[in-house]
Amino acid sequence: MHPVGSRVLVIGAAGVLGRAIADQFAAADFSVRRGVRRATGAADVALDLDRPETVDAPVADAALVVNTVPHPDGAAERAALRHGVLLLNVSSLTRARASALVGPNPRGQVVVHGGLVPGVSSLVARELVDRHPDADGIGIGMMFSSRGVSGPTGATFAFDALADRAHHRTRRLDVGALGTRSAFEVLPDERGWLGAIATGRAVHTYVSFAERSLHSLLLTCNAAHAMRLLPRRAFTRARGRRPLTNEPIVEWIGVERNSRLLASARIECEGDYRATADAVLAQARALLAQRRHGATWTGVRTIEEALTLDDIRADLARAGIRIDANR
Repeated sequence: MHPVGSRVLVIGAAGVLGRAIADQFAAADFSVRRGVRRATGAADVALDLDRPETVDAPVADAALVVNTVPHPDGAAERAALRHGVLLLNVSSLTRARASALVGPNPRGQVVVHGGLVPGVSSLVARELVDRHPDADGIGIGMMFSSRGVSGPTGATFAFDALADRAHHRTRRLDVGALGTRSAFEVLPDERGWLGAIATGRAVHTYVSFAERSLHSLLLTCNAAHAMRLLPRRAFTRARGRRPLTNEPIVEWIGVERNSRLLASARIECEGDYRATADAVLAQARALLAQRRHGATWTGVRTIEEALTLDDIRADLARAGIRIDANR
């Protein structure tokens, strides 16, 4: 567990995901500072990643920083490394980009790819690779919902992944109670989500949508080689502030050898943002426990290099995130 009142800074707390994470930490008795561009509440701290002078002091004052905001200059990560602070990044900052931010003699610890996907899915992938070291391929299937990409970051990611080409290869994935889905293979050149376990292995990323009608419409567009015609506004238009939802979500992870599936697993939960916030809290607790017990590494690690699934399995189960890894 953590000492009651442990200081946590959540950067991007005005966004859908950042707000969910900040609320979850507050409910777990952490002392939460909400990093936002315009502070309006007592727990808010004015922090603008485009103005590094606003970043150093709030980061240095925290026991843990959770960064939900993608930013090319890595101001928060640089500050954490300088000041000896633990930072968990959940904005899909690649390890290569984060490692490039490390100066001489880093004091802090930056862990990238926290959350659900990547995050828990990477830990599941590590466990499957440990069981099947001869695997030469790793597949990760992400499921979105139209409600689950209501934030600008999630919406932009979904649009960019689907609309970057006219046609995507598809693969049938077993998504448990939701049946099977023809998921779109996206980001064919993206290897930054996985650390050392990806070395020498092909990595395939797949996307599907929970709503069957929406997914069928996208499959029709894909068959017509019309994915580049998808309107960005349909994904990124302002949707207002919405409560967290509980739609069923299933993420799929598999390892294969010579294109033959060796083993797969599913992560089953309710609600993209709700489950991601639960996963971040579990990962943060495990990372803070490591520091209390003397973890001395510094620099940048991916989540599956910093933790194992066993480190957070019990917390995930208590949060209703179920992992079926016996397939």
